[in-house]
Amino acid sequence: MDEDCLYLNIWTPAYSDEEKLPVMVWIHGGGFVEDYAYNVVGSGDVYGSRHKVILVTIEYRTGILGFLAHPLLTKESAGKSSGNYGLLDQICALQWVQDNIRAFGGDPENVTIFGQSAGGMCVLKQLCSPLSVGLFQKAIIMSGTGYHGDMPVVLGNQLSLEETERAGEEAFERLGVCSLDEARAIPVERFIELQREMPGRFWPGVDGYFLTETTDAVIAAGKHHNVPIIIGCVSKESGLFKAQGSDIVTMTAEEFKELSRQRFGEHAEQYLQLCGYDENPGRILDSLTDHEFQTPAIAFAELTAEQKGRKPLYLYWFSRSVPGLGPWHALEMHYMFHTLHRKPSKIMQQDLDVADAMSACWCNFARSGDPNGAGLCRWPAYTKSSRCAMEFGDTIRVIDRPGTPAMIMEVDRILKRI
Repeated sequence: MDEDCLYLNIWTPAYSDEEKLPVMVWIHGGGFVEDYAYNVVGSGDVYGSRHKVILVTIEYRTGILGFLAHPLLTKESAGKSSGNYGLLDQICALQWVQDNIRAFGGDPENVTIFGQSAGGMCVLKQLCSPLSVGLFQKAIIMSGTGYHGDMPVVLGNQLSLEETERAGEEAFERLGVCSLDEARAIPVERFIELQREMPGRFWPGVDGYFLTETTDAVIAAGKHHNVPIIIGCVSKESGLFKAQGSDIVTMTAEEFKELSRQRFGEHAEQYLQLCGYDENPGRILDSLTDHEFQTPAIAFAELTAEQKGRKPLYLYWFSRSVPGLGPWHALEMHYMFHTLHRKPSKIMQQDLDVADAMSACWCNFARSGDPNGAGLCRWPAYTKSSRCAMEFGDTIRVIDRPGTPAMIMEVDRILKRI
């Protein structure tokens, strides 16, 4: 086991290096601690055979190997930063695509980056990084948060360099080392053990190099890259975590009430009533995943729509269900990649229809910046006068401003309307 993991996979339908096909670069998720570029969900077979799009899936370092910061690492760095190595791996992959994709029939000037969950968060961070300018022309954020304003962020993806360095200092203390040479002499297996001992401590941060400000600050100022964007989420992200018995968020009822008071102040009781807390304390996980995934995506769409001169943004809402589970976090990837044969439930005609539509929309967007095409339900861009989303569910239709009343209230709070 080591850090020799930086490879990529390419699916190309091109027969020559002169075809200049659109390129989609997939950034996998996994909570910044796991997963890999070619898992059971991802495949470029349909993208190439049906839509003449090249798919590239990339690796990047995760966990402690990808996001360990430390003052000594910062001191030795030319950029005076440390910790965002996984994100810098992605920059290297995008630079590789710029230098080499022509040989596979691709157009380096027509690159779309897309990712889901932590991969979607990576796309968001690439949109806000000065280092990625010119490396892609479009972006798709799938269940990858969005804009939080000044609301508390439970999963901690707005950490400062000082905060990430403190985690690194604790890691060095646990390892019993005082220098980089000593740390580099320790077997990698011990670092993986340490990652398990310190769960949730090795995340991307605002390092002053890859990110000079929080993504929220960049987005609020309208300084994120001005490219066409698709953003969206699953209507019930919490389904997967409940099914797995996940402890992604551990919070008592009183802690949840206090967090709600921090978020909503005098409106906290109204929010608790809207989210059904009084009737169902188990709604805590639902509310927290809403806060991390759905409401920031909608708020991002609303804020971007208000900023002048922005390229089009399209919002989606995935609500197709799995029997017994409902919609759940990551389910949409089976449809977007059209790999339904790897989905853990029976395939119905409705599933095929949704997969046909999603894969076509994603590839159309990669080709032109517009997801629309022949035979598809018309998908309007999200604007101040048309707050609509494309719903991929039991039916494929345009809906007006998606989300529950509790979600909409939180969006209004994020945007300081209440």
